[in-house]
Amino acid sequence: MDKGLYKFLVVTAIVLTLAWIGWSYYDSKIAPSNPGDAAYLAANKLFEDGEYQRALDEKETVGQITRARVISVFVSLLFSFLYNASTIGLPGNG
Repeated sequence: MDKGLYKFLVVTAIVLTLAWIGWSYYDSKIAPSNPGDAAYLAANKLFEDGEYQRALDEKETVGQITRARVISVFVSLLFSFLYNASTIGLPGNG
């Protein structure tokens, strides 16, 4: 593979990965409220009212969604790395 093309592909992969991570951070931390926020606030209100079992069920649901999102990010990064490694090779392996 031509060194110029290889460098272009590596830089493109890095830029796209950083852009995706930046968008994911914005979407989860900076952007206005998400659909799950209402369920979380409702669970807090139930907890304050003494309906502990219902509050735990709501928070458990929110926790499961959060865990699923984190796991999906790591799985996506792993498959992205494996795909890029198989397509353009690992850096430093000639």
